[in-house]
Amino acid sequence: MALHHLSNIRRNSITDEHLALDHPDGGLDLSAVFARLRRHPAVPTTLEYKEDSADVYARQVRVFAGLWDRAVE
Repeated sequence: MALHHLSNIRRNSITDEHLALDHPDGGLDLSAVFARLRRHPAVPTTLEYKEDSADVYARQVRVFAGLWDRAVE
């Protein structure tokens, strides 16, 4: 089964830190991510963070939605 697993990292790093999507030092190439998601809309996407909090996930889903909306305008 295919799955898109999103986890932000710091720019120029290879360490998976599970940073928030809107982290100021984030280096995730969102244009490439969104291009892939548009090419494969049936593949589920998950977000992963260090904090195990419903509030963190709810906020990041809203952040993702806003980034997605701006990317497809």
